[in-house]
Amino acid sequence: MLAKDRKAPSSTTAAYLAEVSRALAEMAYRQGFDLLGYLLEMAALEAQSDLETMSADVDFGRSPSSLPVRNPSAKPPIELLAKSLLAEKIEEANQDLEKAAKLADEAVEERRRNLHAIDRVERNIQRMQSQNSRLLGRLIKAA
Repeated sequence: MLAKDRKAPSSTTAAYLAEVSRALAEMAYRQGFDLLGYLLEMAALEAQSDLETMSADVDFGRSPSSLPVRNPSAKPPIELLAKSLLAEKIEEANQDLEKAAKLADEAVEERRRNLHAIDRVERNIQRMQSQNSRLLGRLIKAA
C-alpha cells in the first residue's frame, strides 16, 4: 500500500494495537518466545507512544489527520531493537563472567588453603618419621 493511499492513524487503532500487542507479548513470554515477546512489547510501546503523541497534538489544536503517515516501506527501528537486545545480552554475559571469575577466585583461594594444609601435614609426617627412626635406633641399640 502506498503512503498516499493510507489513512491517518487514529487513536482508537493505536489503543487497540497497544492492547493486542501487550496481550500477545505476555502470551509469547509465557510460551518461552522471549525475542518475539520483546518485539511485541516494543510494538505495544510504539503504539502507546503514538497514542500519547496524538493526544498531545489534539491538545495543541492539531487534528489527528494532520499527523504524518509513516511510509510502510521504511524500515522499522529493528536495528534499535537489535542493539537494545544485544546490549542486554552483553550485560547478562558480563554479569555471568563476573560470577564465574568470582567463583574461580574462590576456588583458587580454597586450593591454596588446601595446599598449605597438606604442606603442614607432610611436615608433621616427616617429623614423626624422624622421631620414629630415632626411637627405633635406640630400641635396636638397647636390644
